[in-house]
Amino acid sequence: MVRWRRSIVLMLCIAMVTSPIEACLWDYDTLAMERQHFPSTLELITGKFLRHSKAFYEWRVADRSKRIAQGESTAELYDDLAVAYDKLDRHDEAIGTILQKEKLFPGLYETAANYGTFLIHSGKLEEGIAELDKAIAINPDAHFGREIYQKLVVQYVLEKRNGTSQASSAIDNGIMTPAGGFKAFLAREQKINDSIALKKEATRARKGVEGMMKFGKYDSPVLLEILGELLLVEDSHGNSWLAARAFLKAARSGAKPLMPTSYEQLVDAAIFRKRERGDDDHVPFSKDELASFLDKEVADADAWFQELSANEAKWIATGLDADAEFTAMYYQDPVSISGEPGFPAVRKWLTRRSKFLIPVSAVLVIGVLYGLSKRKRRESTLREVLEL
Repeated sequence: MVRWRRSIVLMLCIAMVTSPIEACLWDYDTLAMERQHFPSTLELITGKFLRHSKAFYEWRVADRSKRIAQGESTAELYDDLAVAYDKLDRHDEAIGTILQKEKLFPGLYETAANYGTFLIHSGKLEEGIAELDKAIAINPDAHFGREIYQKLVVQYVLEKRNGTSQASSAIDNGIMTPAGGFKAFLAREQKINDSIALKKEATRARKGVEGMMKFGKYDSPVLLEILGELLLVEDSHGNSWLAARAFLKAARSGAKPLMPTSYEQLVDAAIFRKRERGDDDHVPFSKDELASFLDKEVADADAWFQELSANEAKWIATGLDADAEFTAMYYQDPVSISGEPGFPAVRKWLTRRSKFLIPVSAVLVIGVLYGLSKRKRRESTLREVLEL
């Protein structure tokens, strides 16, 4: 009995320990989407995550403008309108709208965050940083601290463009990523002097960059490049393949990398890291195979987004509230096609359901142990009767 009780306690402890704990814009979608988990990095790279078509943002401009003109004046409506303008690359109108909001509702964090982002998108990087500083001062933890990393990204871009890069960090050679990139800049700016601390900071920075991709420009080669480098710094299971995808996606944009190397070399570095580690089922990948997988994943994402865009067009054409229809149908991020060695479908299925499977498994094991203990007691009793 004592042994059986110890087994139950052990299984419950295992279940509790292993159960998981549950440029950047502010508008209706930001608040709604942040109630969900961030999409996986793979979905962000390929573009298969919840976002809107240009037609939707045109609808939102008309809808929010009409509601404001009718006297429905709230800070949120101005944020929605300003962000919609920015998504349509109408940056001057976005800036004008957010400044109008500031006059009506002064001093809000969301205003400073949006205004800084609009300035950055319009090419006014230094002015944008000043506004991000205001947002950080008002609420440094909002948006998962994303404005902190947005500011660092912009500062890094400015440093690279101006040719004012300082010497690389002393820990550059401590982590296998190409030298002279965002890793060294992050270590220097955040005053990090050891590789363990840098890995932890890279995780926080990656979360910030992924937020910028989700609520800003997911296909920005600059963000893809930085994301890939941060993934290599984190050095987690499967991150090398994701980093290689990010670099390859950036290479297809035709842009020149900020790092002192080509995107092709960055892809090679990520693949080398993968082969050196020998993780993810020990299956060797070539650059051509990786490109083939990325092609399929991007095609899958494009088809999914075309269907989403068609739904939005249908709602708009029939006079429905596109916001309400979108919320009712979506806000459950899709999953990209998988099945290659680096992302087995079974592993993804188990990972997504681990918080349910682990406790259930513990209960099943406890039940089996209880049944065995009960059977053992019956057999012991039977022996005692037979001996009598």
